[in-house]
Amino acid sequence: MAGHKLAGPQRLSLGHDPIPAFDVRLDEADVEAVAQTLRSGWLTMGPRIEAFEAEFGRHLGVQHAVATSSATAALHLAYLAAGVGPGDEVIVPGITFVATAAAARYCGARPVLAEVLGQHDLSIDPEDVVARIGPRTKALCAVHYAGYAAPMAALREICEAHGVALIEDAAHSPSATVPGEERKLGTLGLAGAFSFFSNKIISCGEGGLLATADDEVAAFARSRRSHAIAATRSATTSWTPASTTVWTSRGRRCCRPGCRASRPTSPSAGGSPTAIGRCSARCRA
Repeated sequence: MAGHKLAGPQRLSLGHDPIPAFDVRLDEADVEAVAQTLRSGWLTMGPRIEAFEAEFGRHLGVQHAVATSSATAALHLAYLAAGVGPGDEVIVPGITFVATAAAARYCGARPVLAEVLGQHDLSIDPEDVVARIGPRTKALCAVHYAGYAAPMAALREICEAHGVALIEDAAHSPSATVPGEERKLGTLGLAGAFSFFSNKIISCGEGGLLATADDEVAAFARSRRSHAIAATRSATTSWTPASTTVWTSRGRRCCRPGCRASRPTSPSAGGSPTAIGRCSARCRA
């Protein structure tokens, strides 16, 4: 290789201008909205986030919309809320963005890749899902690839039959529906994850959202997304706790003075994914 000059990156000649995968378009109203947010002093969660959650929840027709820092974070929270933990398995399609599988690894679980239906449909194959379900399977993630609906009816039936949580990766589909189904994608399983990354249909640069109809999953996600800190601010601009309880690896513990009661809320602690509740009848925390 001595004396040989390596060529730099070469642009592929197509004979025409390439078609961009996406195009970010911002107008003065977008710029002013950001400026108003900066002037308000709310640089993290605040009134605008709460308003967006409420509006997006109405758009989806779902009871709870929990904003997150990314769709990856939403998937991570959804898996945790489903009880996914170390030693468990989460079935994901073999063709998807890496976050679908990586979020399972964040929980200490192993992602299990299932086949897609084929070149005509990149959705996960229900028949292959059945073949890959085992004693450690805790959840299945249905990805609505490019906004096209996964076969939700078949997947829901499989999950119900095997006691597996159904999570939706709806990063590409903030307003799509299954043919013949009025409910929007991302609202058909235990929880759905949405993305607002710069190349998505709805973009804010970065961001995500967890949608769910389950009160307990929503409460879990709201607590875990920001270290049990609420989006409320006192006159001194200090943050206040979301409630009198904190989440631990073994459940929910009361923070009221003099109360040491606790209640397990995870399968590893003897509870279940739906056991997220008040830590004690005495203090009602």
